[in-house]
Amino acid sequence: TGLGEIEGQGRMKQLPLDILLGAQPDLDHFVQTDNEWVMQHLRLQVEAATPSPVPTYLWGGRGVGKTHLLKAIMHLVQSKGIGVGWMDASSDSSLPFDPAWQWVLMDDVHLYDTLQQHNAFNWLVQAIHPPLGQSHAVMVSGDVPPQQLALREDVRSRLSWGHVFEVHGLNDEMAAQ
Repeated sequence: TGLGEIEGQGRMKQLPLDILLGAQPDLDHFVQTDNEWVMQHLRLQVEAATPSPVPTYLWGGRGVGKTHLLKAIMHLVQSKGIGVGWMDASSDSSLPFDPAWQWVLMDDVHLYDTLQQHNAFNWLVQAIHPPLGQSHAVMVSGDVPPQQLALREDVRSRLSWGHVFEVHGLNDEMAAQ
């Protein structure tokens, strides 16, 4: 009878449906077609006792999975009890950097306004060159290679000297499956 089952005397008993609503992004559910190097790098970073302090920049067109990857990393790192800072184009431009974070993730930097770019620069400097303690892991995404970003030069230059990977979307054959 669909969602319920007759339980006797006209009462209905609710049966749970075996569906997963709102599943968190994870690395295992990202189709790796043409992205093997990206995935290998991300897994090494997440599994390392001390991730590389060199920033990782992921770029690619709309819908290729950059946000999925950053959110998967955020959830994976947080599940280990590690602090993560997150900034995207909808974030408050005055969100302060927290030195307790061990990871800094910035999504869709190509959409940042002037104040967000200023804050992103602040986060990058404090994450990469903290006044005290160890550097933080930094991962950033945008729609074009860092040299082509229409951002402040100091932000663009910091994103271009690290690990830069193009994230490829599914080809027609993979998308049809």
